[in-house]
Amino acid sequence: MANESLYLEIMNLINSKTEGQYWDFKREPHEDNKTLVHDILCLANAKHDGDRFLIIGVDDPSEDCKIIGLDENTPKRKKEADLNDILNNIEFSGGNIPIVNVRTLNIDNKEIDVIIIKNTMNKPYYLEKNYGIVKAYHIYTRTGDRNTPKDKNANFSDIEYMWKERFGLNLDVEERFELCLDDIDNWMDEFETKETALYKPVPEFSIELTEFNESDYVEPFNTFYLDNSLLYGNILFKYNSNVIFQCEYAYCDGGRLLIPVPKLYVYTDKNGESVEFYYYNLDAIEGKFAKLISNDTFDFKCRIRSFPFIIVKNESVLNNFVEYLKDNITKSDIPSNTMFNTEDPNKYTSTVNLDSLVYIKSVFDEWILYYEEI
Repeated sequence: MANESLYLEIMNLINSKTEGQYWDFKREPHEDNKTLVHDILCLANAKHDGDRFLIIGVDDPSEDCKIIGLDENTPKRKKEADLNDILNNIEFSGGNIPIVNVRTLNIDNKEIDVIIIKNTMNKPYYLEKNYGIVKAYHIYTRTGDRNTPKDKNANFSDIEYMWKERFGLNLDVEERFELCLDDIDNWMDEFETKETALYKPVPEFSIELTEFNESDYVEPFNTFYLDNSLLYGNILFKYNSNVIFQCEYAYCDGGRLLIPVPKLYVYTDKNGESVEFYYYNLDAIEGKFAKLISNDTFDFKCRIRSFPFIIVKNESVLNNFVEYLKDNITKSDIPSNTMFNTEDPNKYTSTVNLDSLVYIKSVFDEWILYYEEI
């Protein structure tokens, strides 16, 4: 799936028959590493919300972006490990090295290499020591289809924007908060005593748990713990005193374990029957909080018990998984049909098949390996 998406994007760029802000064509691999590093720096610092591409094996626009291709005997051709070795042996300021991948695509029976420079907030990237023609303390970028010359700096406004991007000053407060939540090592968590957390670099960002209420009901996820009593409350994500986001939390297993309340997805199979599973989306507040409080482990065991849930990177992965389920998994595939304890049926809020929660998680664990490979 990932390679298919990359293939379509690169084909669109080739068919545009132009070079641009975040992509550059090279007929053949760079003759020397210094020129290669300069091109990577320019693209890494470019103003663009997304990956950047050095596409090697394709002629420039003056030759109509003709696909030339590469082979195993092409001089100077580099694998990802080769490229990272080069970058890791250069003195980048603060050890801040661009993140690069190399992918080989087959187009019209010809191989091309795509050096992917990942978009991060770590701009500007620059060197602390000259690397041949690449100058120390020079900040390079790409404007339109032009790189900053090797003996010059980017213009002031571009450099200013890079520093703003590094500290999130170009974002609105909601976007800044989401980035802070991803920086899990810098949160001071006091949920056990004060039910608050502060973001140490910018303490105006905070998280607060409201006073909990004891629920008269039990949710499906809580039945997997030894004690199925449930405490509910709200999580308030604040900037100064303003609530920017909120979602629900639950104390499970008699108050022993704090989790954000997971999302329950219900889809209708080919036979018109409902199948359910729990998930956290890492692009959503619940997923970010789950990552934060678990220290990126997503381990919600308590007294050796946990509830089954899946973790998706974004809404697109979730939608692709659901399409796979609709095509391949029906309720009849689930080996059993364990419902809630029926001794007190009025105590439960819905009649979710607990076995479907376990089964769909096992399906996801296999599916995601295949999805990430392609």
